[in-house]
Amino acid sequence: ERFLALLCAMWLDLAVFMGIGVSFRLAHICRIFLLFFNARTRQVFHSALSALQEMMNIVVFWISTVILFAWLIQLVIRDLQEHKVLMPDDPALKGFTGFGQSLMSLFGMATGSAFPDSMDPLVGKLRWFILIFLPFTFLTILLFTPLMLAVVYNAYEINSKSTLKEFYIQRNRALSTIFVLLSTREAGSTERSMSREVFGKFLRHLKRVPDMRHLEISNIEIMFQSLDDDQSRT
Repeated sequence: ERFLALLCAMWLDLAVFMGIGVSFRLAHICRIFLLFFNARTRQVFHSALSALQEMMNIVVFWISTVILFAWLIQLVIRDLQEHKVLMPDDPALKGFTGFGQSLMSLFGMATGSAFPDSMDPLVGKLRWFILIFLPFTFLTILLFTPLMLAVVYNAYEINSKSTLKEFYIQRNRALSTIFVLLSTREAGSTERSMSREVFGKFLRHLKRVPDMRHLEISNIEIMFQSLDDDQSRT
């Protein structure tokens, strides 16, 4: 019903556009909603949301590390400026002249796009600054970034296993229901059985389903024998 309503809205939008020529269109919005009618698309977005929830803790630590080291570098630079080791206009302070610039420079280094370019002038001027940048690099690039990838993969794997488990549960439940409906039980017996003829008719009807068109009717006998453990033909 929702799918048909969405299609009707798209056709109505097209009719209004061709009749009146309004600039506002609903079609591009409807196409986005139409994409979510695909089960695979919904699964991918559900996995992404699950991974995002798991990753938020690491992102908080990652951002906190950038803020902490930006604050630490600014404390050291201000102390050096008070002792006239560094001047405010020193080229070595490029990218670290203030707390905001330090945040941007360290953020670029943490993502890898500005590493090691952002720290080169400062380390070139004062070699011991590497003792500050090395722990920062280890925490952000070598620890948190791979950990984010691991969390995303783990969340996606858990979601995929959950989806696959639900699929097999529903499949087994459907097969059990079908067997109960098509099988018979002899008087005085608790076991149910299905004849070769009923099994063949069921597969012929099943082949009409679009997703089961690959089913080969000529293999009915082989499939029945593989399911007939006691070779009783039932």
